[in-house]
Amino acid sequence: MKKLFIALASVVMLSACAPTVIKGSLSTATYEQIPVGATYSVLQGSQSLTDRHIEGLIRKEMDSRGFKYIDDPESASIAVGYTYAVGNGRMGVTSSPDFVWGGQKVESYTTYPRYFQIALMDVPASLSKKKATYLWQAEIQSSGSMNNMSVLAESFVPELFKDFGKNVTNDRFLIPTTVPLI
Repeated sequence: MKKLFIALASVVMLSACAPTVIKGSLSTATYEQIPVGATYSVLQGSQSLTDRHIEGLIRKEMDSRGFKYIDDPESASIAVGYTYAVGNGRMGVTSSPDFVWGGQKVESYTTYPRYFQIALMDVPASLSKKKATYLWQAEIQSSGSMNNMSVLAESFVPELFKDFGKNVTNDRFLIPTTVPLI
């Protein structure tokens, strides 16, 4: 009995961290030359923990490319804006034969549409023209069982920056990740 309990507990613990894949499509567009080593500021929509976390991920990517962060958006050469959304979940049901216990195994699932966009804007040109002048823009469209953007951003932000400064249209991606199922 003790061995059976240990075996069942091991299966539950291993399934809680089962490897999963985040999949979706990525599009990027470069509109003008991006000045290397320029100063930048991140335009933040709110002070939520999710937004603070996403700002940190963006800053890490920008810093790794030689840009210099400053806190004043109007004094920066580049403004980095971002937006994200998670839609209402769609429920589904699957049914398959249960070869262990007999009968049918019925499972339900929920899938959420997800969207994440980053845009780099030329601050001096935007101020002089009184409208946004984009340098580079990238967006991800995805769907899956995870609806926590703070967790998803860990994968989405680096994926967006993989094609930094390039033009890509509807490039499919698969990101292996370990997301707890519980």
